Amino acid sequence: MRYWHLTTVVVLLFLSGAIARADDIAEPEPSQFEGDLRSREYLLGDWLGYRQKFADRGINVDSNLTQFFQGVPAGGLQQRFAYGDYFGALMEVDGGKLGLLQGSYLTVRFEANFGSTINRDTGSFNPAVLGASLPVEGGGAALTNFYYTQVLTERFSVFFGKIDTLDGDANAFAAGRGIDQFLNSSLVCNPLTFLGCPYSTMAGGFIIKRGDEQIFSFTAMDPAERTQDTIFHQPFATGVTLNAELRVPVTILGRPGHQLMGGDWSSKTFVDLKQDPWIFVPLIDIPIAQRTGTWNLYYNFDQYLVSDPNDPAKGWGIFGRAGYSDGNPNPIKYFLSGGVGGNSPIRGREHDTFGIGYAFSAASTELGPVFSRLVGNGHVVEAFYNVAVTPWFHVTTDLQIIRGGFSGADTALFIGTRAKIRF
Repeated sequence: MRYWHLTTVVVLLFLSGAIARADDIAEPEPSQFEGDLRSREYLLGDWLGYRQKFADRGINVDSNLTQFFQGVPAGGLQQRFAYGDYFGALMEVDGGKLGLLQGSYLTVRFEANFGSTINRDTGSFNPAVLGASLPVEGGGAALTNFYYTQVLTERFSVFFGKIDTLDGDANAFAAGRGIDQFLNSSLVCNPLTFLGCPYSTMAGGFIIKRGDEQIFSFTAMDPAERTQDTIFHQPFATGVTLNAELRVPVTILGRPGHQLMGGDWSSKTFVDLKQDPWIFVPLIDIPIAQRTGTWNLYYNFDQYLVSDPNDPAKGWGIFGRAGYSDGNPNPIKYFLSGGVGGNSPIRGREHDTFGIGYAFSAASTELGPVFSRLVGNGHVVEAFYNVAVTPWFHVTTDLQIIRGGFSGADTALFIGTRAKIRF
């Protein structure tokens, strides 16, 4: 509770500073949030003029409600349909515009989910509906980001606080937290990195930029899961996880793209995958075998094939991911994914988006007799089309074919609908 109280006090101090200064603007900028319901970016518009005043003072808030109706009509472990939703609010504060330290920024993200998912019914370890699983599977709420960034030069900045790790491994066509592009986690991020990197935890590090592009980052984080917990309770008691990531912009025939390489190393102790099968016999006292440390390397690229000369970020192209791990304690030995996505090529529907992708998770070859009966290779094929009804309201249809993961699960057919409203 102390953590929530401290968070509330800090946020209120920033907001009170903005309110005190909001009316001091001699010549307010024209609002970027106005417009009728069909053209505005956000459903609630300009908040009677105050949204633009906050933005002029360095406070930007973006929130959304995303609803999911999903089902497994055939295959998997169970056939059923379910409804779930996700609410997320992201506040970014520019301390310099508030009259505080120049180059200082505060990032706060609140997430909550309700309802249920069919993730366990598909027979796969990787969630078929990632967005409805955040911040925790089964429903819950948390502050997953609360960190401070200080820009020291045009190219170098440092950060510290509570961060979520999902937005790492960025990709133009296969990211989006499961609420904008693909639904399946295997096509939103690289699941091979999950073992040593918790979703939300204490972390600190530095970033090197070139222009507006982040080129290199280094992060040291607590490997303990802190999503619904304070980051100050015995931090780093279980070890440390280190992450380094290089992301280089690449332009081919005038079309933008990126090449990304990264890796994780953790000193945390995990369960050894080569367990003695006698550990399940009650009368025989055999301790669970453990293994210290894990590592992985990963690669990621996106490349536009068609882009708008006036806005290179609009268009479509190809993407791919690959990863390789120690194979023990990491149950995934290597991972591959790829596909095509971006803005719709259909004339008049340029604000719609689409994606078609495939992902393969190779089970570790070091699985002992216990885990080898439970875990197998995983395959996912996913296709989605996202209709921009208005700039603030998007509706997505999604189809997935999921095979493998839990041994004994039949190939699952997944169908789903996603509706996102930006407030």
